[in-house]
Amino acid sequence: MKKVLLLLLFLLLTPCSESFSQNQKFEQEAYIMYNEAISAYRMRRFTSAKIKLQELIKKYENDGYSEIARVHLAQIYKETKEYDKAIELYKEIIQRRAGLNEAQMAKKDLADLYLSIQRYKDGTEFLEALRKEEPNNAEYSVLLADFYLQTARADEAWLLLQSVLETQGSYAAFKKLLELSIRTGEVEKLINTLESRKMSYSESRYIDFITDCYMAQKDTKKAIKALMEYEKINIDGSMLQKLTG
Repeated sequence: MKKVLLLLLFLLLTPCSESFSQNQKFEQEAYIMYNEAISAYRMRRFTSAKIKLQELIKKYENDGYSEIARVHLAQIYKETKEYDKAIELYKEIIQRRAGLNEAQMAKKDLADLYLSIQRYKDGTEFLEALRKEEPNNAEYSVLLADFYLQTARADEAWLLLQSVLETQGSYAAFKKLLELSIRTGEVEKLINTLESRKMSYSESRYIDFITDCYMAQKDTKKAIKALMEYEKINIDGSMLQKLTG
């Protein structure tokens, strides 16, 4: 339900977003139908919510509320374990490109769905295709690494995450690398990798990475020493909290 509330807030606060372009229509009846469907969704009356969303999409196919309704309908299909319907609808949302924000939500949700239902081959192919379309999107690479890890491709996952870390300084990629390193007992390997390539990162980002590694090793002394060596950096509260938490 949290995702529903976030999407509703998004609708209220971003009337000029890609999802709400000035060329898109917003019928009053579509708005009423949408709210009725979401009310049913909140109360977990999935059958009622599905019917209302399907009616909205059919009657107002190209309305702005219809675009976000498709995302909600796909989420309900996930809730009711109608996975094939959810997958097909997510693909439709992505292909429509009518609401670019909805398309981005659908890409992330579809990848998560493939992972949760263990369709690793489909998820891997989907994310590899997305990476070709959007090579600078670090989120897709981090998601793809999860699929590699589930299919005995840990070395490829490491190389992929390392590449994203170096080229984009992605904290999400680092966190995934750290999780992998802790699981395999190779935190020292990650530290060595960071040290050998620290010129690739900003000073603040490097110190954040390296102290996380030391804290994972429960080596507070090294973490403090690393911070002291970069006394030029304005150490914010989050860094201090890591050492005292």
